[in-house]
Amino acid sequence: MSQAPPKDEAAPAPTPPLVMVVDDDPEVRDLCDMLLERAGYVRTLAASGEEAVSLLEQCTPSLMVLDLNMPGMDGWSVAALVRKHERTARIPILVMTGLTQNVENAARRAGATAFVLKPIDAKRFVKEVKRLCPLPPVA
Repeated sequence: MSQAPPKDEAAPAPTPPLVMVVDDDPEVRDLCDMLLERAGYVRTLAASGEEAVSLLEQCTPSLMVLDLNMPGMDGWSVAALVRKHERTARIPILVMTGLTQNVENAARRAGATAFVLKPIDAKRFVKEVKRLCPLPPVA
C-alpha cells in the first residue's frame, strides 16, 4: 500500500507549456521571447521555416507563433506541414502578420488558429497566447 507524501513536501510544480516562435526578424523573435518568458512560458525560437521543421522533429510545442512572410520556406508552408502530420496537426497556430483581412481568411483555411497584427501589441499578443495555450495552475 502506498502512502501519500507528507503534507510539508510540495508537489513538483507543473511544467509550463512550450511555445515555438517562428519569425525571420530577430527583433520580433526577441520581443516574443521576452513577452513569453515574462508570462511564464518555455520557448524555442526558429529564424526560418526550415529551422521550425527541424525543431518539430525534436519537440512538439503546445503552441506555434508563426510569421507568414519569410524567405525560403514561408509560414504558409510551415502551417500546411504542421496540419499534415498527425503528431502536430492539433497544435494551435498563432499567426503574426501585417497583412490584410483577405490574407487572414486564407491563412485560416490553411490552418491558422488565431492572428495578431504586426507591429505586435504586447498585451494583445500575451492575451492570445494565454487563450490558445493556458498556463497550468500554480499550486
